[in-house]
Amino acid sequence: MSLESVFKNFCSFGAGKDGKAQMDNAKFAKLFRDLKLLDKKFTATDVDIIFSKTEVKPKAERKINFEQFRKAVMLAAEIKYPGDADCVKKLEGKIISGAGPGSSSPSAKVSAASGSVVDRLTDTSKYTGSHKERFDASGKGKGIEGRADPAAGSGNGYVSGYKAGGSYGKVNKHCGEKGKSRSTTTHWNMSLESVFKSFCSFGAGKDGKAQMDNAKFAKLFRDLKLLDKKLTATDVDIIFSKTEVKPKAERKINFEQFRKAIKLAAEKKYPGDADCVKKLEGKIISGEGPGSSSPSARVRTASGGVVDRLTDTTKYTGSHKERFDGTGKGKGLEGRDSSAKGRGMVAGSVADQAAYVSGYKAEGSYGKK
Repeated sequence: MSLESVFKNFCSFGAGKDGKAQMDNAKFAKLFRDLKLLDKKFTATDVDIIFSKTEVKPKAERKINFEQFRKAVMLAAEIKYPGDADCVKKLEGKIISGAGPGSSSPSAKVSAASGSVVDRLTDTSKYTGSHKERFDASGKGKGIEGRADPAAGSGNGYVSGYKAGGSYGKVNKHCGEKGKSRSTTTHWNMSLESVFKSFCSFGAGKDGKAQMDNAKFAKLFRDLKLLDKKLTATDVDIIFSKTEVKPKAERKINFEQFRKAIKLAAEKKYPGDADCVKKLEGKIISGEGPGSSSPSARVRTASGGVVDRLTDTTKYTGSHKERFDGTGKGKGLEGRDSSAKGRGMVAGSVADQAAYVSGYKAEGSYGKK
């Protein structure tokens, strides 16, 4: 393996059979990210600045060849190893000994799936203040050591005011089954009220009161996957604002008002079912609580409210709505079935099952060579 072969590997990554030995800014940044060469001294921002320097390439050009790549590596080495006479040799050695593009690490997969927004938000080299102190130079979390707060005098790594401070790793023997005990950190939801309180306090800090605003009420239904075609996110917002639940001027609800809201939600979700309230309360109690660790929840959290709203199939209307089932899963060909106007086809006929967009020139080609 040589420096040039690494350069060519990253140039051709994702470029197909016609990939040329030229590297754009995205692949240049990918090289340093995938080979874990970024740290506090040498950040992703430094990589972007180096690539755009006129010492590397003319300003109008968007890609670099191997010789220009070597100039860029030289500039990167001077930033990463300041004052070291062998800085270029060191950095080239690390690049040559790297794993190449397309790393199979979990962080790389999350980055690829979630896009550049997630990539930037999870780049620990850009963190500042107390967040910066919670990660080492390689981006690995320091754990308890990173949470210790000498100023507060706690030194135990727990957030100030956390009522269960010191409980991490300890066993709650009352949660066991047939002699098997479980950690207190994994035991959730013994009652409806405890679920209510856990969502009320989520992100509220030490002053969190047992009152729930609209955002957390909506979060409860979203995190516990209780939304479907019958009970949508819009329904949840409307229920929260009803005068049957709380006075119009109030912005938060207590537990009793929460139960009233649950009753209205249950009637909407299970129309005509005498046990609707019991059913919905059961689902809430058996849920995972706020801050779900599922991959989809992590992506939603990292990508922000815009992505969350745009991918919420319960809010889709018209023909888009018909392409997804109640769980949000796409119906595939069945969801595209329609009697396209002007095609001379009878709705529901064999010809109409093609589900091609009207005017598509290659209609009938699917599956054919």
